[in-house]
Amino acid sequence: MRLRLLLPSLLLAVSALSLGTHGRAQVAPAPLQRDIAQGEHCLKQMEGDAQGAISLARNMLAREGASEVARMMALACLVRSQLMTGNGAQAQAAGPELLQLLDSASAPQQLRVEMRLYTATALQELGQLRLAGEVLEAALAESEPYTNLHLQALVGVALHHARGMGDPAGAEPYFQRAVDATTRRPGGQLPRDAIPYFNYGLAVLDQGRDDEAASLLETAAALAGRDRHLDRLRGRVESALGRIALGRGDLAKARHQLESAVALQRALDDMSGLAASLRQLGELALLEGAPAQALDYGREAAALVEAGQLADQIHDSLELMARIHSALGNAAESRAWSERARQHLARTNRERNPAIAGALEQRAPRPDDTIEQLGSLTRARAFGTLAVLALAATLFAAGWTLLRARRRNRRLEWSSTTDILTGLANRRAATRRLDALPGSAGSGDTRAALLLVDIDHFKAINDEFGHDEGDRVLVAISRCLQLACDANDVVARWGGKEFLIVRPRTTQAAARALAEHLRTAVEQLAIPLQDGQSTSVTVSIGLAPCPYFPGPAGWHDGIRMADRALYAAKYSGRNAWAGTWGEPAGQHVDVYSVRQDPEAALANGWISVSGSRPIAWQASRADRAERTAGSIGTGHRLHAGRAP
Repeated sequence: MRLRLLLPSLLLAVSALSLGTHGRAQVAPAPLQRDIAQGEHCLKQMEGDAQGAISLARNMLAREGASEVARMMALACLVRSQLMTGNGAQAQAAGPELLQLLDSASAPQQLRVEMRLYTATALQELGQLRLAGEVLEAALAESEPYTNLHLQALVGVALHHARGMGDPAGAEPYFQRAVDATTRRPGGQLPRDAIPYFNYGLAVLDQGRDDEAASLLETAAALAGRDRHLDRLRGRVESALGRIALGRGDLAKARHQLESAVALQRALDDMSGLAASLRQLGELALLEGAPAQALDYGREAAALVEAGQLADQIHDSLELMARIHSALGNAAESRAWSERARQHLARTNRERNPAIAGALEQRAPRPDDTIEQLGSLTRARAFGTLAVLALAATLFAAGWTLLRARRRNRRLEWSSTTDILTGLANRRAATRRLDALPGSAGSGDTRAALLLVDIDHFKAINDEFGHDEGDRVLVAISRCLQLACDANDVVARWGGKEFLIVRPRTTQAAARALAEHLRTAVEQLAIPLQDGQSTSVTVSIGLAPCPYFPGPAGWHDGIRMADRALYAAKYSGRNAWAGTWGEPAGQHVDVYSVRQDPEAALANGWISVSGSRPIAWQASRADRAERTAGSIGTGHRLHAGRAP
C-alpha cells in the first residue's frame, strides 16, 4: 500500500532578483533604485531569516511617503515571510493591497513579474487557488520568453496544474520545458535551477514513479547545495526523499531523512515545510506501532497548519489525527477528527466547484463507516486480555486505513479522467489518448490533427460577471465544442480556459475546415447568464498535426507547434485560427529547427502555414497585449526568433 503524503511545493522562486537588478538600475531614477534595492534585500533575507525580513518589510511600509514600488515589494516580502513563520492570518490581511499594487504602472515590467510569482505562491498556500492561477497567467503572459523569469512562471503554472487542479500529469509538460531550459542555458546550470527539478520530482512522485522522482530530487539537492540561500529547499528535498523511503518501507532511512529535514526547517523557520515533515513522522510512528509518539507529531503539525492557515495541508492533518486516535482506541475523538476532515473536503470542493460538491461529499469517508468496528474494539477491550487489545487495535488501524484507501481510490478513479466542471476528458485522460496515437510512416497526408482552443479575454469575463458566470461560460463552450465535433474526436479541457481537440487520421484540408467550424460555432453561441441576460465570446485556435513531421515521433512536438499557432492567432487579433503543418522534410529537420528559423523552414518547403485571416506569426511584446480583432496583418509574416 502506498502512503500518499502531500508535501507543499517550495515557493516558486528564491528569486531571479540577480537577473535584472543591473538592467533596472540603468534606466530607473535614483529613488526607484533605492526602493528596489531595499525590497530585494528584504526578499533575500527572507530565505535565511524570516523574522528579520518581517521587521524590514514593516519598516519599509512605515516610511512616510513610501512609493507604490516600495509598498509592493515590502508587502510581497511581508506576506511570504509571515506564511513561513506560521502567521497566516496576518499574511491574508495584507493580501488585498498587494494584489492591487501588482498592476502598478510605476513598477518596471520585470519587477511586476517577480512580485506576481511571490504573490501566487502565497495565494496557493492560503488556499486561494483560482486567484493564484490568474496571477500566474498574468506573470507568464508578461514575462519575456526564455528568460529566467519565464522559467519561473512555467514552474508556477505547472504547480498550479499539479496542486490547484489535482493534475500532476498535466503539469509535466510545463516542468519539462522548465528543466530543458536550464540545460540549454549558456554557462551551465545554476543553483536556483534546483527549484524546477524539486517541483518536477514532487509531481512525478505523486504519480507513483519513485525512481524518477528520486533522481529529480537528488539533482535538486546537488544544485541547491551550491548556494546557502537555498537551505530551505534542501530541507524540503530531504523531506520528499524521506517520503519516498517511507513509501518503500525503509523506515530507518525515512526517519533519518525526515529528522534531518525537521532540524533544518526549525532552524530556518520554515513552518509550512515543517508541518509536512512532522506529519510524515507521525505516519512513520504509526507504522512502527508507536501511536503515542505519532500523537505528539500530529498535534504539533496540526497546530502549525492552523496557525499558518496552510489550507493545502488541513485535510491531511485532520486525517492523520483521526487515524492516530483510532490506533489509540479513542473512538469518540477519532470520529470527531474524521468528521472535521470530511467537512473540510466538502467545503473545499464546494468553493472550487459547487456543481460537484454534493457528489464528492457523498463519496467522502464518513466516521459512521467505522462505527461497527469501533464497537467491536470496545468489546475486545472490555472482555479481552491486554494482548488481545493490542492485536485488536493494530488490526483496526490497518483495516481502517485500508478502508479509507479503497474509498479514496474510488474517488480518485472517478475524478482522474474527467474535468469536474465541464464533464469533458481532463488533461490526464487526453494525454493517454495522445500516447495511443499512431505515427505516420507514409507521405504525411493523413495524420491526427491537434487543435488548441483558447477563450479570448476570459479574465475580462470573470472581472465583469464574476467567477460563477465564468464557469458558466466554460461549461457552455465545452458543450458547443462537443456538439461541433465528431463522435471519434477527443474533446478535453487542457487547462484553465484552454481546450484540446484531437481528430484522428485526417487531412490538412479537413483539419483546417474543422478549425473554422469550431471558431464559427463559438462565435455564434449566445450564453445565458444568471440574471436573464446573455453574453457571447470568441476563441482563438492553434492547429498542428501529430506527429508534426511524418514518422513515428510522439505528440509533444505537435502540441508545441499547435501552441505556437495559437499564439499567432491571438497576435493577429483573436477570433481566428492559425495552422502550421510539417511536410515530409527528411530526418535532418525537427521542430526545434523550425522554431529557430521558421522563415527558412517555410522557404524550404518543410512546413506550410494557414489561417482564417492573414496571420502575424511573430508580434512585438506591446502588440501582443494591445491587438484587437481589427488589427490584422497583410499576409503570412514569419520571424526567425524563437516562438513564445
